[in-house]
Amino acid sequence: MSQIRKGLGLAAAGSLMVGGLLSATLGAASAQDASPAAAAPPALPAGCNVVASGLANPRHITVASDGTVYVALAGEAGDNSIFGTPAPGTPAATDALSMYGDSGAVVTIGADGAVTQVGPGLPSFTFGTEVVGPAGVAVVDGTVYVVTGGVGPGTPAVDPMAGRASVWSIDASTGEGTVVADLEAFERTNNPDPNFIDSDPYGMVAGTDGMLYVAEAGGNDILKVDPSTGEVSLLAVIPGLPGQEANPNRGGASEIDPVPTGLAWAPDGGLYVSTLSGGPFIPGTAALMHVAMDGTVTTVASGLTMLGDVTVAPDGTIYVVTMSDNFIDPAGPAAGSIVMVDPQSGASTPVITGIPFPGSIAFDADGNAYITAMISLPAGAPAAGMVLKCNAEAFQMMTTMPVASPEATPAG
Repeated sequence: MSQIRKGLGLAAAGSLMVGGLLSATLGAASAQDASPAAAAPPALPAGCNVVASGLANPRHITVASDGTVYVALAGEAGDNSIFGTPAPGTPAATDALSMYGDSGAVVTIGADGAVTQVGPGLPSFTFGTEVVGPAGVAVVDGTVYVVTGGVGPGTPAVDPMAGRASVWSIDASTGEGTVVADLEAFERTNNPDPNFIDSDPYGMVAGTDGMLYVAEAGGNDILKVDPSTGEVSLLAVIPGLPGQEANPNRGGASEIDPVPTGLAWAPDGGLYVSTLSGGPFIPGTAALMHVAMDGTVTTVASGLTMLGDVTVAPDGTIYVVTMSDNFIDPAGPAAGSIVMVDPQSGASTPVITGIPFPGSIAFDADGNAYITAMISLPAGAPAAGMVLKCNAEAFQMMTTMPVASPEATPAG
């Protein structure tokens, strides 16, 4: 998740590539500290279970109108060097951290846990020790759309990874993929933020207007894409979040990058936008925003932590995904949680805790919740991503009887 890269500001833009969240921000050591969580299945509440495992860096999840569950997999990079043939004497480890291939994919998860590839052969690459690739996914009238991550600021515009930082369409019947829109080209030309040029699209949602809307984690904005023409336009720039000191990467303002990660349609119009926040991911620095169709941005709830996604359940309740309740815990990154948000008061209440590095949540029409977990491991680590399912009755019970700790947090 290059988003982490952005959040920590390791890259000039500090925009954090959402795809490889563990490594680029805190470095390989931190990633190794966190990775043991992959070894043991999560202790889930009654009514929740693992329905698919062994996935290669699962990111966003969505449930189509026919009930099919789709997941974007960032993949496992590949065997090709981003920078070409390494010079004589170049450490092999250095080259191994800059590899690319076509191991990204979109898959469906069957009721029996069967994993079926719908769109294989999508761009996947490493950024540092993180893996970046397919992230957001949406399904419209049988066509699967997926957005792929980018490599961030400072990378040459000319590179071998065709289709990175782009919206793709996939024919679900044949698996054939086609680039619909180049979002990196839009960022390089327009740079709406307007800080560092950094393209790392992450979340995506389809609109009833036929458009696709993308959370540009690297560019700190929300983009609108016409899938029929490939035209890209700006809906809104997400403003910086309050910081603790002057940030040279944001013109000296006391703020951090917002790093938008997920999108959901608000019942009364407009989009909810989850933000990861910039590094070092201090708990309570993230926020849930609302973007109106005229581009107006307002804060729905603050005091949140490291958000990876937002969704609206069939009953209208808003939930966000906290990737880690405390990513900078000296003992190692803490597990994440699912948090309920009251849009009227801005209060937030954890509903499920102890999930190992969750990333995205989606509901089917019956109210069953699907959650991706272990969404990002260091490049070269065994595929250990999971999809969890909490049945509607269990989820409703957890919602009405939220966990006791931590306490509900009002908007700050």
